[in-house]
Amino acid sequence: MGGFMDIKGTKIYSDSLASSVRDDYQTLLAFGVSDEEAEKIILKGYENFIGTEYESIFWISFAYTQWRLGRLSKDIKDKVIEVIDSGEDLKKWKKVILLEPQLKANRSGLLFKSLTSIHEEETISDKTPSKIEKGMQEYYKQNIEEIVAFAKNMPEYKDVNTNDLIDLTEDAFTQSIHFINGSAKKKYESRKQELLTFKSQIDQNNPRKKVQKPEYNESLWKPGDCVAFKLENLDGDYKNLNGKWVAIRILRVVEKPLIDILPNLAHNDTITISFYDVITEKCPTKSDIMNADYMVLFNTDGHLHKGVWLSLYQQKRYLKNWEWVLVDSNPDFEKEDSLFFSEGVFQAIICGLNQLSEFFIHGLKEKQKSIEATKS
Repeated sequence: MGGFMDIKGTKIYSDSLASSVRDDYQTLLAFGVSDEEAEKIILKGYENFIGTEYESIFWISFAYTQWRLGRLSKDIKDKVIEVIDSGEDLKKWKKVILLEPQLKANRSGLLFKSLTSIHEEETISDKTPSKIEKGMQEYYKQNIEEIVAFAKNMPEYKDVNTNDLIDLTEDAFTQSIHFINGSAKKKYESRKQELLTFKSQIDQNNPRKKVQKPEYNESLWKPGDCVAFKLENLDGDYKNLNGKWVAIRILRVVEKPLIDILPNLAHNDTITISFYDVITEKCPTKSDIMNADYMVLFNTDGHLHKGVWLSLYQQKRYLKNWEWVLVDSNPDFEKEDSLFFSEGVFQAIICGLNQLSEFFIHGLKEKQKSIEATKS
């Protein structure tokens, strides 16, 4: 349970665990799960926090969320009162008061150590079966290495000796609480007041509130699908391409469950695509793309961005009117162009469906720059 706890303030929802409990519970209700069943799912899903230094945060955030939505059960109410009265939650905040002088002296070093620990944890798996995945891992690792190298030259970090720092390896809270603005004593008093205010209001019967479903986006496609669509909204030198057809290959679909403790409920998908260097008058066929090259969309300091993240966020309305055709489904697509994928597919760029035409044109421009560079 050690590590760097994401705490941004003294309010009940100001840390990552509390906000996760809130979001998971609200999502369950939004998908029509009954009050009783939602409570059981949360208690089961977060049971590994019971008996740890995180336990008080769990009970306080869960009870507060139920209370706010007009669903506070007697069992949860009794438990949170017990937790608040025990003072267990405030011990974390009080500890920072005692350590504040040492933490202030170590401030730059602790920040730098957090950064370098991310770098050390970023590894490239030898078991990764896909060249696409391996290329992405290598790209991320290189980015982190560049950030760490830059930080080492900053004046506040240049002479830091991380070996002399206070050891917070097994303390998930102290460093995070310290980095919240304000003195340790003021933060302690603010957190104390937050809990006392909640306890004083807990007998207030709030009306049951309807919970709206959160935004989530599930992919229409799977890795290996080839999707064709018409170019649109182009102007200037590329206006004549409006209405022409182009094609993309779905390289990667990563499903992130909306709720980790109930992964089959719904999920958000991260999609990576590449464009084929093909323009046709009618919807392209499988034979049209069979011998076509993929496009390099960006060349950033030698990083060839051969793909982009396709975001479906807030694209549902657009998707309803978007004309697209499934041309091909080929899970072995990567093997058929091993040279293109040999260095991986780097995609630091994000685009929406409504930006696909623009990104295709950027690929054409990049291709022209490459041709001109070769000639010179």
